[in-house]
Amino acid sequence: METFLVGVDGSVASRRALEWAVAHAESEQARIRVLMVVEGPTRDMWIPHSPLDDRLAVARRHLARAVKTLREHHPRVVIEHEAREGRAAQTLLEVARDCDLLVVGGRGRGGVTGALVGSVSLHCVAYSPCPVVVVRRQRKDAATKAKAKAKAKATTG
Repeated sequence: METFLVGVDGSVASRRALEWAVAHAESEQARIRVLMVVEGPTRDMWIPHSPLDDRLAVARRHLARAVKTLREHHPRVVIEHEAREGRAAQTLLEVARDCDLLVVGGRGRGGVTGALVGSVSLHCVAYSPCPVVVVRRQRKDAATKAKAKAKAKATTG
């Protein structure tokens, strides 16, 4: 049975990646391994962080809720999940060695912001030991944009 590794971080893009992976795992009879990586302590004292154990516990609770819902909707798919400490891209690539597909979300920052901040999905595409799928966030269609614009105008106008 193939294994799809899905990297999640709580973002909309990573939720979409997980949903995509589960749907494809169901049709391919593959299993899902969901991984949330929590960064360790930082040297930047200006960045407030709670203790690592607390952040790992929060990540585990988040994953448990997300996986419970997916299992209810896709009972035939085997879904494992874990949260661990590390650097996201590096940890995903290490775990991907034992997987058949790596699935990550792409936030679509791009440009200067993407180059300065770095991109986990780009790093995974460049260095993964297995095929990678980057699931991009859905763009609002024209009708949705028009409704939002009209609502904003009505609210402010």
